[in-house]
Amino acid sequence: MKFRAYDEYLNEMRIISMREIKNYREEDLMQFIGLLDKNGKEIYEGDLIRVSGYEDRMPIDAIFEIKWSEENYCIIAYNEAEWLMPLDIVGCEVIGHVRSLSHFLNRNL
Repeated sequence: MKFRAYDEYLNEMRIISMREIKNYREEDLMQFIGLLDKNGKEIYEGDLIRVSGYEDRMPIDAIFEIKWSEENYCIIAYNEAEWLMPLDIVGCEVIGHVRSLSHFLNRNL
């Protein structure tokens, strides 16, 4: 397992060791989902991804948040209109994280 967390002291995201996990609140931990985006960047819970391409010959260009689904017992890509399973996000691009782009999403995180 691989995790990262936002380090408020350093004001940056950082990979944390299993020993460091106890120093963070559960809601601050983000697990690596085992997939890379089209640029080779690791995808973590809380990342925002852009999915572009075609589905049933219709163009798609949407932003999704990577999150855990209690209902489906798996990681999904979610936005208010739809959700995708991890295999559907192949070829996506990480564009940020919900904490760094919360103003863009108009949320208070």
